[in-house]
Amino acid sequence: MPILCIVGFLSAVWLAGKVSKLIGISSIVLEILVGLIFAPGVVLEHGLLDAAGGHNADMFVLIGHAGVAMMIFESGMHFDFEQAKKVGHWACLVAIGGTFFPIFAGMFLTQAFGSPLYPDGLAVGVSLAPTSVGIALKLLMEAKCLHKNFGQAIITAAFVDDILSLVAFNVLFSVTAGPINLLDVVGKPVIGIVFMLAAGSLGLSFWPKMVTKLEHLTIKGGSRTLHDECLLLLLFGLLVGYGTFTHFLGTHLWGCFVAGMSFAMVHHAHHVWTHQTKRITRWMLRIFFSCTVAFAIPFDTLFTLESFWKGSVMGIVACVSTKVICAIFMGETRWVIGWAMVGRAEFAYLIAEMAVTAHIMTPEVFSIVIWALLYATIFAPFVFRKVLARYAEKLKKLEEVALADGKPANNKSDEACGFRFEISHPKGEHCNLQDAAEVGELLKQFKMIITHSVQHSDEDKNYSIFQVQTEDGETLAEDALEYLKKQIAMEFVGTDAKLTFLPSNGREFMTQNTAKLDAETLGAVEELIQQVSNSKMPIDADTIREISFSLGRDRKECRASEGEESACTNV
Repeated sequence: MPILCIVGFLSAVWLAGKVSKLIGISSIVLEILVGLIFAPGVVLEHGLLDAAGGHNADMFVLIGHAGVAMMIFESGMHFDFEQAKKVGHWACLVAIGGTFFPIFAGMFLTQAFGSPLYPDGLAVGVSLAPTSVGIALKLLMEAKCLHKNFGQAIITAAFVDDILSLVAFNVLFSVTAGPINLLDVVGKPVIGIVFMLAAGSLGLSFWPKMVTKLEHLTIKGGSRTLHDECLLLLLFGLLVGYGTFTHFLGTHLWGCFVAGMSFAMVHHAHHVWTHQTKRITRWMLRIFFSCTVAFAIPFDTLFTLESFWKGSVMGIVACVSTKVICAIFMGETRWVIGWAMVGRAEFAYLIAEMAVTAHIMTPEVFSIVIWALLYATIFAPFVFRKVLARYAEKLKKLEEVALADGKPANNKSDEACGFRFEISHPKGEHCNLQDAAEVGELLKQFKMIITHSVQHSDEDKNYSIFQVQTEDGETLAEDALEYLKKQIAMEFVGTDAKLTFLPSNGREFMTQNTAKLDAETLGAVEELIQQVSNSKMPIDADTIREISFSLGRDRKECRASEGEESACTNV
């Protein structure tokens, strides 16, 4: 019976995520709703997880906290030092406004609603401060605007906003932990900032060199799998170590983010982390919203008229409007950047949950904060997608007008819907195709697909040639193509593989609307690549031909069915 209760609860949470995807809203909303339904005292007298016996509910709450820590670590790995230098000054101004406007508005509205300015008001303001990097990143990729200056400004501002929110979070729990003293208010935040700057500088040079040395030591005489296992152990070691250190400064989450930043320049580290923890983290975050957050919400105060109207005011004014106006000085991109900053995700809910658990805010105030965050969670993605699409269309029309008038703009002859590149590996124990799998994941993020692939070898090296294009067959401007090529090239920094971009004949080279590999074929190829990567044996010619056949077989059938010559041999 206890096992059935837990399985039933997790099944309901999983189903909530699928339903959310079908109706086009954030899964956070329905996951919290499922948690509320099965929380103690709602449907069951003691709750579904409590009915399983013991302290299962507390165990799931702890799992949720661990999931957020892992998510913040991964968020730190996405930090782009180069882009931060390029758009950093403007992005920092946006982030400062996007952090402190919600804090002040949340504090004063909390006081206006009859609750104390401190500590309740401060806790509310800090809970509303973080921005969701993931939502902005996903929508910018979909719109093919991530490479634009305003796209990079959005991502950098979101990261800096989260860093400032971590500092504010640290201050909140330091000053409310006991009697206020100079060490808690000033000393610990200053130590944390110095630590973050020092650890960040190590991420620029020290850790990339260390990972390269580790790669040479582990792959020599072994396999890539041993290197990945050692690298994953190093990632978890730094996560736990930095998190423990900043725990004594106020919050472990600060250390989690800094640990992730340490490997922002090691792109293979990000691949290893996501490959090994992606599904686990996803389930942990589901548990976080359905247990950690939902179980802390007082059901009887959440669904009251008072909580709803106060939460609506808090959501529209302090949670949404303050973020929208934080980029008011950014010219014609002001509303695009502003709405990009509105999204909220795990971190904001975590601050609120920890604040109510630590009795820094009352359950009634917590209910108001949940309603406020739900406004941003539900509406921000829809509005940002619409504003972004409108601005992207405006840019496209301006470029067309500039071309008609003979003004400098992206030359149409420089546009294409894809490109070709070659990956060469030395033969022997260092040879594997795991790097190709990493590039495939990167292409998927940018809505690109591999249309053709050919593998061959000579006496010294194995070669893999790929042709890629956009999923919809639309052309990409030269700056977009160059940005994507740069991202691919960064995947091979510090490896023995050599990447070469091959010339193509523009639009004539690309075949638009090419069918994708089906899921069965992709699964077979992924399994084959994993077997090759885990093997200590060098790749022979038969293996190369098998992989080439797996990648090209369905395309030959598809092209032949259209009465056209197979394009697999044209690469």
